[in-house]
Amino acid sequence: MYILEISETCNSAALSVILPVIKNIMVIIQLIVPIILIVMSVIEVGKLTITPDDKTGLKKILNKVLAAFIIFLLPILINVVMGLVGESTEFSNCWNKTDTGISINNGNYIE
Repeated sequence: MYILEISETCNSAALSVILPVIKNIMVIIQLIVPIILIVMSVIEVGKLTITPDDKTGLKKILNKVLAAFIIFLLPILINVVMGLVGESTEFSNCWNKTDTGISINNGNYIE
């Protein structure tokens, strides 16, 4: 039924199937990238404690933090651009109407 609701908004059946998958992948990336960054930074700091004369270690950590920051902000940037475009194109209209399917239950307690 979820796909039927989206296909009312989107004229293309392919968009109504692919967009929720893309949005879910972006949410997963936003969760996994910081975890990978922390693990890789800890490994890099461990290498720096073993060989403190290595001058490239801090640069490697900085590059990883910068890359993770860009990857983390990319989905937010895409959502902002699609929000600004609004309903002027079919793709942006579908993007704005598509839900990720991941919900936190709005803070309501379920017994």
